[in-house]
Order: sequence, then C-alpha cells, then structure tokens
Amino acid sequence: MDFNLSLSDQYRIDYHRITDYLFITWGVKSVVKFEKIVQKILLRISQMPTIGTEVIVNERILREISLTKQNKLIYEIQGTQVILIKIFDTRQHPDKRYNF
Repeated sequence: MDFNLSLSDQYRIDYHRITDYLFITWGVKSVVKFEKIVQKILLRISQMPTIGTEVIVNERILREISLTKQNKLIYEIQGTQVILIKIFDTRQHPDKRYNF
C-alpha cells in the first residue's frame, strides 16, 4: 500500500532554497541530480514510511532519513499520510533540527 505524501510549507521553502543554491553555485546538472535523489527517497517513503530513523520530539513521533551528506528529510506518519516537514542542513547547529 502506498502512502500519500503531503508537503509542509517549511519543506517547500527548504526544497526551493536548496535547489536555488545548487543552480546558482553548481548549475542545472546538480539540481537535476538532487531532484532525482529526492524523488527516489520519496518513492521509498511512500512505499515503506517506517524506513527512516524514529525520533521523538515534543511527544511527536517523527522520522528522519538522509537525502545527501548535507541534508536530512524530517517527516511524520499520520495514518496513511506522510507529512514532509523539513529538509535539515546537517552543517547547521543540531539544536535547529527540530525548530519548525
């Protein structure tokens, strides 16, 4: 059974910030590569949402999975829906990971 994916506003902001940075700094090939990685991970999550590492934050059960060496996707499972919450830059201070 495939789960439905829902994108939070913060996820959308993070995604566009990363793709804009990649385009400006490295060009369109880097953006395409990043988008393929994200699509591959999202397909896996929709098929097997418990694939990510479980993390409990403020009594919420969240999951996180690495997209790249520098980015982790934080998401939450609610019934048959997976909510993509945030893409966290691992080079930031760890305390900012769950600020949303």
